[in-house]
Amino acid sequence: MFQRAGLIGVLLLGGCDLIDQGRDLIGDLTNPLVTQALVLGVAPPDEASDIDLPSEYAEGAGATVFLADAADVADLENAPISGATVTLHGQAVGELAPGSYALEPGAISYESGGTWQLAVTLSGDTATAAVDLPPAASFTVPQSHTANTGFSVDLTGQDYDGAFVVVVDQDGNIVWDNRPEDIRGVYELTRGEPAGEVAIPAEAFPQVGAYLVGVAGIRTTTGREDLEGMNTVLSTMMAGQLKFEPLVVAP
Repeated sequence: MFQRAGLIGVLLLGGCDLIDQGRDLIGDLTNPLVTQALVLGVAPPDEASDIDLPSEYAEGAGATVFLADAADVADLENAPISGATVTLHGQAVGELAPGSYALEPGAISYESGGTWQLAVTLSGDTATAAVDLPPAASFTVPQSHTANTGFSVDLTGQDYDGAFVVVVDQDGNIVWDNRPEDIRGVYELTRGEPAGEVAIPAEAFPQVGAYLVGVAGIRTTTGREDLEGMNTVLSTMMAGQLKFEPLVVAP
């Protein structure tokens, strides 16, 4: 009799735990705070290169963060969240426009293999997310190339969820990149197939001259255990480090 009562008690306690876990899960799924964050590190180009990187890609690390009050992916752009206090790895991330926050490129050093914390404080409540920092991708570019033609770099098998690419000309100008400009762009950056053959279009190489081709393999942190106090389905933390390789476009 006592054994039966004990068993019933254990079952009741286990059932309560499952109910609590279910409530937590529902709360995470229905939380309206959606956070999309991209941490981008920049490794210095080879010393042999005479091309200076533009300020948008200063050596070190920066971040772009978008905040929205959304219950569905269709609502991402409709209700940007302003007035939040945002920090990344202890550094303040300033608000540039409603719902758009940024950490100045090169503000801190990128720590490959490390984990940083993003914190979002709004109306006295703080939500947090862990951001894992992957190593730079391994890739090659052609030794010489023809103007107005594209090519691909191969990231197959390196376990990246997406790729970020930038091309800089010999005067340090950004000729082409696929940098996301809004919350949906960041959301969609890693929502496709894992990074494999990454195409760089012909428009990235409009004329003869020297270029730097920067590629970052992007990995996401989307596990429920990595996100606290925000929507765990729509929120995504992602990071990668740009590595630059020189390219000569010949006549």
